[in-house]
Amino acid sequence: MVERFQQRRFYVRCDAVRTGDGILHEIARAVAERARALAPKRPGLSLLTGIVHYEAGRFEDAAKAFEAETKLTPKSNPAWFGLAMTHMELEHLEASRDAFAEAIHA
Repeated sequence: MVERFQQRRFYVRCDAVRTGDGILHEIARAVAERARALAPKRPGLSLLTGIVHYEAGRFEDAAKAFEAETKLTPKSNPAWFGLAMTHMELEHLEASRDAFAEAIHA
């Protein structure tokens, strides 16, 4: 129960990152990276890290995080979608199309 509450608080904090405040981006990035380092095999943490990087415009880092999540949970529609959107931002159109196809089938 406490863990779910903490996850929800983290999601709320990730929503705050979308405000564009650089300090919030750095705090969210640090928290997400630390959580991922503590539990690298835990599903969802790479996804959160990818979202934080994507929102901050760090698309190369976002792609790495989303790719890590797709390896941990191949049926994760949000991870494939995030990877597809990230590849679009990087203008990797073929990779984006492939990731969108995976998102549809996940």
